[in-house]
Formats: sequence, C-alpha cells, structure tokens
Amino acid sequence: MQPIEKLEPENVYPEMTAAEAMVFVNERLYVIEQRYLSSLERTLLEGIWQGQGYQDIAKSSKYATDYFKRDAGPKFLKTILRIFNSGGSISRTTVKKFIQQQAYNQRAKIDNATEELKIYREKRTAQYFTENVGEDIGIDMILIPGGTFLMGSPEDELERSETEGPQHEVTVNQFFMGRYPITQAQWQALAARSQVNRKLNIEPAAFKGDNRPVEQVSWQDAIEFCDRLTRYTGRPYRLPTEAEWEYACRAGKTTPFYFGQSITTELINYKGSITYANSPQGEYREETTPVDYFGVANAFGLCDMHGNVYEWCQDHWHENYQGASDNGNVWLTSDPKTNRVIRGGAWLYEPKHCRSASRYTYPPDSRLYDTGFRIVCAIPTSNG
Repeated sequence: MQPIEKLEPENVYPEMTAAEAMVFVNERLYVIEQRYLSSLERTLLEGIWQGQGYQDIAKSSKYATDYFKRDAGPKFLKTILRIFNSGGSISRTTVKKFIQQQAYNQRAKIDNATEELKIYREKRTAQYFTENVGEDIGIDMILIPGGTFLMGSPEDELERSETEGPQHEVTVNQFFMGRYPITQAQWQALAARSQVNRKLNIEPAAFKGDNRPVEQVSWQDAIEFCDRLTRYTGRPYRLPTEAEWEYACRAGKTTPFYFGQSITTELINYKGSITYANSPQGEYREETTPVDYFGVANAFGLCDMHGNVYEWCQDHWHENYQGASDNGNVWLTSDPKTNRVIRGGAWLYEPKHCRSASRYTYPPDSRLYDTGFRIVCAIPTSNG
C-alpha cells in the first residue's frame, strides 16, 4: 500500500460522502460508547454534511428549529468531540472538516502500521524440558526468563479497551510455560488418572483432534488438570498469572502482537473476515487448528499465544489495573466466585481480541468452545 501523501494546505482533507462519514462516525461511536447514531443524530449529520442550516434540517424532521439550535445541535457537536477525544471546539459549519480530518489521521496511522507489518522467520534456541504424561505424550515446557515489562496497552493503541490500563511496570520472575495450549491428547492422559478434587470429562472438546487444543473446559477443570499433573510429577504446576501470560506473550515486544503492529491469518487462527490496522481480509476457519499448524513462535519459543483458543489465567477479573501490583503475582479479590481472566483471543473472534494486552472474563465454571488453557511450572526463588 502506498503511503498517503501530505496534503497542502493542511486544513484540506479527502472528501467523504455523507454515507462514508456515517460509517466512520458510527464505528468510532461504538468503540467509545457501545452504541450507534440515533435517527436524530443521523438527520443532523446528513443535513450538516449537505451544508444545511438548522432551519432546513428541521423541515425534514418533527422538531422545531429552536430545538436543533439550542439542544440537539450542540449535543451532537459535543458527542463528536467526545468520541474523538478532542479538547478543541467545532461548529455546525466546521464539523464536516473535523470529521474528514479525523478520518485522514486514522487512515495515515493505519497505513503507517501496515508498513511496519513485516514477518520474519528465524531459528532460535529455546531452553525447555518435556514432561511425559503418557505413552508417547509429552508437554514441552519452555523456560521464560525473568524480566520487567510495561503491562497493558498505551492509550493510542488501535481498538484498545479501558480495561487494559493504566499501563504499569511489572517485574516477573522466571518460570516454565507450555509451548502450546494443552492439547486433547494431553488432556485425556491426565483426565484418565485419579481425581484430586473433581471429576474431568475425558473428551470435552467440540472440535476433535489429538493435536488440537482442548476446549469446553472450565477454569475449575483447568485447576484440576494442574493438580493432577502436580501429584503425578511432583512438580508445582498451575495456571499462569495474568502478568506472566502477557509478559510471555510479548516476549520483549511493545507492539500489539509479538510479530508487529498488525495481524494475518497466515500466522493466527481468528475471525479473518474482520481486519485490524488495515490488514487484508483472511480466512475465517470457524474452528480450532492443531497447535503446531502455523509453525511460528515468539522470541521465547511459545506458539499460539494469539488466537485459536482463549486461555484461562489464575487471576480474578478486575475492571482495570488501578491498584494492581508490580510483582507479577496472582491478583485476587475476597470473593472466590469472582469471574476469572482469559487471554489471547480465539478462532471465533475479531483480531482486536488477539492483541497482547487484550483481556476478557468468564465465570470460573464456564465451558465454551473458544476457551482452553496452557500451564506454568514455577521455579522456586532463592532468598539468599
């Protein structure tokens, strides 16, 4: 894609039709306020776009001119400023230019992000061990080195949510993490063993395949899996904390995805009919893929951290990071029934949910065909 040329003079922007402006404003309004333009707001936008005054706009509605001048018109202009986070001011005669400017700025930002999307494939060496859980069935556990990172998304990240902030520095100790989400073969090997606290369905997955990730397992089921593996091996297995998960996913990167600013279905299983950062439309597979399907990993050696299935974390859900600790430990509330965090996006969802900072929540007893998990093995820390 060719970069957008700077337009001169600076207050001239590409002409949009009223219909294009409607789509653009509706998209932004939904992101910020989870709603679309009302019929009255659409009437205002169409009229203003055609250069009409409030008197002419009133003729095509059931409202009087004074209502548009004193109430509906000013409210609409404030809404436009609010959803585009502008501290300035606009009038009825300048709102068209303002919207076109916002569209131009967003397009330029997306084009710049697309220019930065470069896929590098290189061989690296990861330290790991394989935990044998059954005949010819092992779980590769990758060593994740400790370090400090910025958790959450910056305020200008495309399609971010307020739940991803404020960004804060977190220090994480080293740990081992599963190379892939737990597969159905691995699940069945442990589900066949004696229970610790609860029974497990030996074949819960909707999309069958030994090498596909197990899904339709609850947070409670995932905890039972870890408990059985701990008893079987004598090593401390558990779910990752939310901080550990994001640190491991980013693998030193600050971009929305561990390979750059944008996303493609050549690398990730997600709803490819929806785009992100002007990436091309891709395949919408409508099911999970085997865990080694794409043959790519992040800098730590982890695969499928973006997409395929959501992954359970230890933490209780919090609406944002206000009050979060800086040590990477699990963050709990006083109510054990509180929803738990899931991370990573899934085959069913649009690409924005696959970003490293994206986070969502389900009740701990939920069993859904978009959610699985991967495991962590803690490394004891030394006090001296």
